[in-house]
Amino acid sequence: MERTKIAMKLTMMTVGSAVFGFGMGIFMGSFEYNMTMGIDTNRGGWSQVRQHYFGYWRFLKKQSLHFARFGLYIGLIEVPMEIIVGKPNFLTIGFAGGMAAWLQNIRAPFIATFLGSGGFIGGISLYMNRGSD
Repeated sequence: MERTKIAMKLTMMTVGSAVFGFGMGIFMGSFEYNMTMGIDTNRGGWSQVRQHYFGYWRFLKKQSLHFARFGLYIGLIEVPMEIIVGKPNFLTIGFAGGMAAWLQNIRAPFIATFLGSGGFIGGISLYMNRGSD
């Protein structure tokens, strides 16, 4: 792979994951945001509105950065493996997804984290790359 293509792939994986995380933050925040952030929604006023939206945007930023880091980890593990193997396949994508999931939370049990996320991401790659694997 040439350097520009590698840099673009890493950038797209990181930015795409951040956008996905932002969307997931909006979706997840609509269910339990008011309960977990500790905002008094019974009172009105400008300070309550500011507190509400400041906390919500912090939550969305945290979700976006979390998913962006996950995408960057996947890219940094997957791209060298693709260079070695020659093409993306189930094993390289699944391994990269499993290792990235474990790197996100190193204190979690390795096997459960690795197999859960690696299998899920590898399964998605089988669907996306069907016919060319």
